[in-house]
Amino acid sequence: MPAHQYRNVILPFTFLRRMDCLRRNEVGLGLKVTATEGEGGVAAASSDSAQAGLDETGGATDTRDSLGGLLTAVDEASPDAEKLLAEALEGFARVFSAEVVEVLDAFQFAAEVQRLASARVLRGVVSGFAELDLSPDAVSDQEMGSAYEELVWRLVEAAPERSGEHASPRDVATLAARLLLGPDAATLDRAGRPIAVHDPCCGTGGMFTAVEDYLRGLDSPPEVRVFGQEINPESYAIARSERIMSGTDATGICFGNVLSDDRHRGETFDYLLSNPPWGVEWRRTHSEVKREAEELGHDGRFGAGLPRISDGSWLFVQHMVARMRPPAEGGGRAAILLPAMTLNRGGTGSDEAKLRQWLLQNDLLEGVVALPTHLFVNTGLSASLWLLSNRKPPRLRGKVIALDARGHFATLRGTLASKRHYLTDQHIARLGEHYEAAYGGNLGERQEADGEDGALLLDVDDLGYQEVTVEQQLRQYFAVSDDTVSDAESWPTRASFDGTDALVGALRALNGQNWPTWNAFEGAFSTALKNAGLSAELPRSLSRRVRQAVAVSAPEGELQKDTRGRPLPDPELRHKVRVPLGQDVESSSSRRSRPSTRTCCAIRSASRPATRCPRPPSCSACPVRASVHCPRWHGAWEPAHPVGGPRACLC
Repeated sequence: MPAHQYRNVILPFTFLRRMDCLRRNEVGLGLKVTATEGEGGVAAASSDSAQAGLDETGGATDTRDSLGGLLTAVDEASPDAEKLLAEALEGFARVFSAEVVEVLDAFQFAAEVQRLASARVLRGVVSGFAELDLSPDAVSDQEMGSAYEELVWRLVEAAPERSGEHASPRDVATLAARLLLGPDAATLDRAGRPIAVHDPCCGTGGMFTAVEDYLRGLDSPPEVRVFGQEINPESYAIARSERIMSGTDATGICFGNVLSDDRHRGETFDYLLSNPPWGVEWRRTHSEVKREAEELGHDGRFGAGLPRISDGSWLFVQHMVARMRPPAEGGGRAAILLPAMTLNRGGTGSDEAKLRQWLLQNDLLEGVVALPTHLFVNTGLSASLWLLSNRKPPRLRGKVIALDARGHFATLRGTLASKRHYLTDQHIARLGEHYEAAYGGNLGERQEADGEDGALLLDVDDLGYQEVTVEQQLRQYFAVSDDTVSDAESWPTRASFDGTDALVGALRALNGQNWPTWNAFEGAFSTALKNAGLSAELPRSLSRRVRQAVAVSAPEGELQKDTRGRPLPDPELRHKVRVPLGQDVESSSSRRSRPSTRTCCAIRSASRPATRCPRPPSCSACPVRASVHCPRWHGAWEPAHPVGGPRACLC
């Protein structure tokens, strides 16, 4: 049997056996209550997981009311024993509550039972699981939940290529939970109201487990209510079954595509965290998403704009912002894992750039953490963890925490598909301390200045830029050279024009001369043409060719204008520069240049902030002044330079 098929058997049968044990335990408690009612005895209340295993009648007590009972009810010697056992097992699974039946259906339990029966191994599988004692007396709800989670991860590791897409690595989920909840740990208390946690792409529920594990480490952890949605049936079944077996409420876990069918529509949450699919196109949900964006605008989830169809990452970012609890009700915070390229992919004016601009201008980005490579099972891409918030403390408003975690990792002894690195508990604790220090205003001067071994606190304007197209006015003088004459000899002309020899002769007569203005050249050229025997005017196309051939761009040349008297730009000097969002575009360009702006192309690296190069030497050809430098000067608003500094100005 292939490794990935083991999970198709082990997970649903483990879940069914636990429900079987809980159900029989509940029946036993019911019999004890009946026996003691006359004496006034009262039985203890059953757990949520036990109640989940009961049907509406409270269960039966015949010999087939357990996995072991099914084995004795079906004659092993019968030639149809496997088929009869399969029918009995499918009927047995239907006596449980609707919640349990739904999970088994999501596991495609009936189809798996038929496959095992066809292979004539069903009795052996049922017998093996019937021997397990998963009763509450032997395994508590919390122990069962932890054991089941460990089982899920063992099966993921056995077939990582198939499973990694729907299961976030536990170390990464733990870090996300720590950075999301750590800054608020002092305010989280059992005496307060329950906190609502949402994951729109919850997969197998690993993010919820990480949140609950972190809260259990607090002195007085608050009650947690989780709300998730998952599009993959098997992952949905795993997430729900784990919560049922751990004795917690599973009704908040819903099935479906959150982009086209948000099952938690209208609800908001205190904390949100997710690892959405990367680089996955959203073509199938395009019509629903577009309709919501057009009809609801900012009252819906996608009012900020729609990204490219090939990658829906920004749709999940917008969904999480929309589902944060409003600031008037206490606000919300979110953590989302995205590929590092999401920080700056897409040119100026692209859909991604506009969405980044929306995020920055609304001061929703609280922090960005650059993660090590090869942390994920299904990809080796670099990733970043974004922290979002609509309730920043006053000192963080207009600021963003930048934390470089790329060097914080250990190496696995053996690779797990694409996962080669992992975060130890020490790494997670240290990164949490750095982030919380920046959040709480406890950064040291050196840390805040250069980010060594800590976090940086950056202005929002430092993370985005405007792309400015700078135009230089066109200045030219006019000259005839040997090259001009040689080129003119090969110019194509109309058949009706017979003055090519005269044209070449006129240029040859002016060879070696130059004129400061076009009018001066035109006068001399007209005289030379007449002397060469050409009295008719040149065709317009040929006249333009002559002008292009004799024009020489130079700062001291004549200012060239169009037919309306407007200065013409010099295409050779046209270029683009990047200006920080908070800097005035006009002040960044010289009086002779004409800037044209497109805004907010990218968020800068979380690990290395943008730094300006030393001012270049004085150069008359540099069209840009002040803190924005000529693009020919290496490093105009580029990341910090390596040792050796910038190259010299090439103007």
